[in-house]
Amino acid sequence: GTSNSSSKSKSSKGIGGNKQLHSHLDSGNGPLPLPVAISKVKDSFSNRRSTKSMEPWEFACQRFYRELLRHSWLGTTNPKYTFHAPVCMIFPEITSIYEQRIEKPMDLTTAEGKLLQGGIYESPQNFIDDIALVFTNAISFNQTGRDDGEHTSASYFDASKHLLRYMRWLSLDILSPFLDDDPESFESPGQGPIGSWKLTVQYKDAARKEMESAVFPIMEKSDEGDRYNWLETECEKLLKTLRHQSDLRYMTFFIKTAFPPDYSYYISKKMDWEICNDKLATRSYDSIGQVVDDLRLIFSNALKYNERGKGTESVSGKAYESAVYMSRRLEVAVQKMLTSVSDKLERDKLDQIAGDREIESVERQEEVRAREKRDRELYEWQKKRQEARAKESEEVETRVEVRETVKLVPVQRKLPQKKQMVDFEFPFHDENDNHEESHLEFIRQQKILLEKQKKDKISMQKTSMSTGLSLFAKMLERERLICYTTAKQNIFQSSQNVEKPKDNVELQSGKMCGSRAPFCGIPSPTTLDISHRKEIEIKLCIKRRKVKPKRK
Repeated sequence: GTSNSSSKSKSSKGIGGNKQLHSHLDSGNGPLPLPVAISKVKDSFSNRRSTKSMEPWEFACQRFYRELLRHSWLGTTNPKYTFHAPVCMIFPEITSIYEQRIEKPMDLTTAEGKLLQGGIYESPQNFIDDIALVFTNAISFNQTGRDDGEHTSASYFDASKHLLRYMRWLSLDILSPFLDDDPESFESPGQGPIGSWKLTVQYKDAARKEMESAVFPIMEKSDEGDRYNWLETECEKLLKTLRHQSDLRYMTFFIKTAFPPDYSYYISKKMDWEICNDKLATRSYDSIGQVVDDLRLIFSNALKYNERGKGTESVSGKAYESAVYMSRRLEVAVQKMLTSVSDKLERDKLDQIAGDREIESVERQEEVRAREKRDRELYEWQKKRQEARAKESEEVETRVEVRETVKLVPVQRKLPQKKQMVDFEFPFHDENDNHEESHLEFIRQQKILLEKQKKDKISMQKTSMSTGLSLFAKMLERERLICYTTAKQNIFQSSQNVEKPKDNVELQSGKMCGSRAPFCGIPSPTTLDISHRKEIEIKLCIKRRKVKPKRK
């Protein structure tokens, strides 16, 4: 991002604003508002030429500068980032640090003033280098703050990198008539911003490929019938650009084409503007590259089919000339779309990063404030605790002194003959013997009661455990008895099924002879259950009540 030696030698001319800048800084004035700072820089260039007296390349540079200021981050009314005036005018508190780090300060208004004054820049390359120097200075100055995690420095660092990349795309597009063909000076920039580049055809092709690789593969589809999203809207703008009123006489052949009978012999895939519009409306495109390919196919088909009428006044000749003209118009529109979409994709990504970084910064500040509040509350609590302890120690010392004074008074008292010791210490507060003995007795009673409760608790646990074990044994025995009874029933049923024909014969013979069926000798399941349970038989005696005769 450094200028040529010629621009360096001539940069001292017409920068009278530097004198005003140094006088402003030496006077110790505070920061200037942005409109005031811009006005001061413009006033320092008195010989501002009009656009009519400019060279063609100077006029193209002026158009590039105006297009750059239309960026949403660089609007002059309320810009998101400030690159329009010298840093030392807007932020005088960092003047010494800025001058130590940056050798050649530059801002957008100063570069424009040098262009309008004339005689300073010898070629478009000099002007582009000064504009790039604005953003490379910002990158160099804010890199340290970004590494340290400062939110403002990180935001300016990322924004400067993107704006440097955006102005490279824009300058190679607008200044394309003044590009040189110099393959030897080309160095592949790869992805991302670069500090300097040459206005050559090779750099333009590299920038075009860079944007195509970022834009062509993407497409966000909305539901059919709903409003277009922003990517679909860009594709719609591209279609409408081809149907502009000024180009309508050339586009008439391609809006809704009446294909000749032999068209399919020359062209494999038919395409016109209406087909592209319908495919966009039905959300048939999966990427922006497919839209651009179909639009290019319209004119490539026309060039291929109407090549026989090239240079004639026939319909085919006019269609051929219209296809040549509209294909150039299409590439210009595609270039603008690529620049705007690439810029918006990168801006949205950086805005998201800046928003997340700002949220993290606010959360970090909240954590610091909360930590300071906790430390302050802890300090106050410790201070109050120390004061309370100091006060308590003073009271204890006073009580000890009084107690010692009382002990020195000769008082005759009866000591208990036998003093039972307890297993814990108890403070002595009164010198009355009766009170001391009663208190010790109360403590002994409480201790006896506590030991009794412990013994009762242990005995209750043992009783509960024995009861539970006996109940569990009885339940286990009952379960085994039920299983045994069930097995016996199954054996009885199986044996009965086997002996059933024999029993039927005996029953029939018994009936024939008029006798009862013999008993098989196998007890019933109920009898087995009763016999195993060893239940006592109950005899029921029924007495007949005698009825007394009625008296007549």
